[in-house]
Amino acid sequence: MVASSSRPSLPSAAPIALSWSINRWPVVCALTYIGVAWGIAMLSGLDDQFSLTAYIGRGFSMFAIAGGLWAIGTVVHLLFTLATERPARPLVAMEEIIRTRYRPIERLAVGLPILVLMPIAGSAFTSLKSMIPALHSFDWDRTFIAWDRWFHGGSQPWELLQPLLGHAPVTRLIDGAYHAWFILLYLTIFVLAFSLKPRRLRAQFLITCLLAWAVLGNLMATALASVGPIFYQPLTGDPLFAPLTDYLRAVDTEFPLATLKIQQYLWDGYAGGEMMIGGGISAMPSLHIASALLFVLVWRRINRPLGWGTGVFFVVMLLGSVHLGYHYAIDGYVSIVLTLVLWKLTGRLLERDRGLDRTAIEPLANAAPARRPGYETATAS
Repeated sequence: MVASSSRPSLPSAAPIALSWSINRWPVVCALTYIGVAWGIAMLSGLDDQFSLTAYIGRGFSMFAIAGGLWAIGTVVHLLFTLATERPARPLVAMEEIIRTRYRPIERLAVGLPILVLMPIAGSAFTSLKSMIPALHSFDWDRTFIAWDRWFHGGSQPWELLQPLLGHAPVTRLIDGAYHAWFILLYLTIFVLAFSLKPRRLRAQFLITCLLAWAVLGNLMATALASVGPIFYQPLTGDPLFAPLTDYLRAVDTEFPLATLKIQQYLWDGYAGGEMMIGGGISAMPSLHIASALLFVLVWRRINRPLGWGTGVFFVVMLLGSVHLGYHYAIDGYVSIVLTLVLWKLTGRLLERDRGLDRTAIEPLANAAPARRPGYETATAS
């Protein structure tokens, strides 16, 4: 006899209905943010600095790379599954696995709206960030310097970190890790965009990410306009952080640092009043730290080792933001508190949406392919 097992096919919602069910709150938040950002630009007379397409090319390129990696992983997993389950008719089995486990139609339906909207929202974010000098003068740095000194026993935080981190190879490693945050951002958005479960965690990350851009990266960054240690002397003429910049330049002669190139890029954009990809100078609060913390909050719920990995990355980002001169330590502390508040608030609001609790599609780890005729394994009992 031939051993076989049967299990009913998993229910499949209509793709558009499924997409709206899962995406409605992230989509509404993204469209609202884009609309408000556009309105602010128009009312401020700065519409010439506003763009909704700045990140379209880069975003789609990064998502294409992530999609290629996912496709390779899917093919490897599919071949491994066929090799271990040894179906009598491999092509029939392959079609069943793709249809019931990978669910490409549903994933495209829920993922594409997010992949389109997030780069547009990112363009709106950078546009508003680049407008900060026109909306508010950079006059909070002295306050944050005083707060940093008070919180750290009369010393500047970068000075306290220097005995531990002030070694050229260490600085180079931190420099590389610090600027990898955008790769993790794109990968996290891509993975969650095409995820069918867990719905609530997916929506919570995407909405909190958008709120962080709006509240921390635009609203508070404008109200508390500051440039950070590395730009403090060019802006004010005060050489308070000259020892830090001198150290970074010295390291750069031995180990080229992306930090100095990016800082020059940001300063050129500020001096020219241009809206550039990745442009805009802002220190308080730190959106880098907010993003790194969001990675921890979401990945620890998905995969414990990745949660620990992103936790290490978060610590490196927090230390690196000070060591590389991008931020005052207080920028990161405020960002941590506000990001946790936004995360908790978003989670509480999503708890009211019972539609996110419907289990229309099982977790992939528990899903088994429907056994149609021809899928029986070749193992005789």
